[in-house]
Amino acid sequence: MYAAIDRYRDEAGRSPSTLAVATRLGLANTTFRRNFPDIVAEFAVAKTTAADSAVAADAFTALRKDNARLRLANQEHTEHLELATATHPTLKEMIGARRAAARTTASRPAADWGRKGTSWGRR
Repeated sequence: MYAAIDRYRDEAGRSPSTLAVATRLGLANTTFRRNFPDIVAEFAVAKTTAADSAVAADAFTALRKDNARLRLANQEHTEHLELATATHPTLKEMIGARRAAARTTASRPAADWGRKGTSWGRR
């Protein structure tokens, strides 16, 4: 049994399907599945693992491309903003004030929204 699987793997260069192995052995696909469930389970695991790793690799590649694209766009927007603020002194003051306010707001601890006595979070 395993010799037929190994031969197919060597010839095809990939893991065989249950139908291919059943055909090689002269069995119907259903008969093969009923009589050798452990081998069928091995094929299913191998197929799922290969598919999952391919999907993960594709997703990771897509994320890297998106990240590079977004970094480039962010850099371009920053350059445009710096150019705009350099030519407009009032705009430069407004942006400086907003940045200072953002730093002040970011340094405050988060509010406890689930405290007892709030209108929506009674415990």
